Amino acid sequence: MPSAMSRTPVALQSRRVPATDGGKDRRPPEGIYNMRFRYLWTIFILDNRHYN
Repeated sequence: MPSAMSRTPVALQSRRVPATDGGKDRRPPEGIYNMRFRYLWTIFILDNRHYN
């Protein structure tokens, strides 16, 4: 268990390390936000289909 928990912060840090690139560090981490956006978008489309 501790090994799996220690993996996540390392992955997040490795993504934020290249601060020299101007655009990459300002973008939010794509893992969490992209999944949540996709999840909400699919629910939104399914709701529209259901009501129409």
